[in-house]
Amino acid sequence: MKKVNCEPDNFTYSTLIKGIKSEATDLDRAFDLLEEIKTRETMAPDEILYNCLLDACISAKQLDRALKLFEDMKKSDCKPDEISYNTVIKGCS
Repeated sequence: MKKVNCEPDNFTYSTLIKGIKSEATDLDRAFDLLEEIKTRETMAPDEILYNCLLDACISAKQLDRALKLFEDMKKSDCKPDEISYNTVIKGCS
């Protein structure tokens, strides 16, 4: 994408995060992607992206990170939806 000067969008980042759902070290990379998106002027994280990252946290058995992300999501422009709540509930079970 960089070679052809193509800017990634939220769908691109969501796809990357879905592929990272295994280990805590990979989860760090997913959070780095979220921070990268936050610095871009042309885009902002959306519910889909946050939900993918919530699911990655739960898959990596990192409930504490998921809960913090959930709280951060509440403070952002995109609010948690039913998928967000269901993902957190899944993590609590």
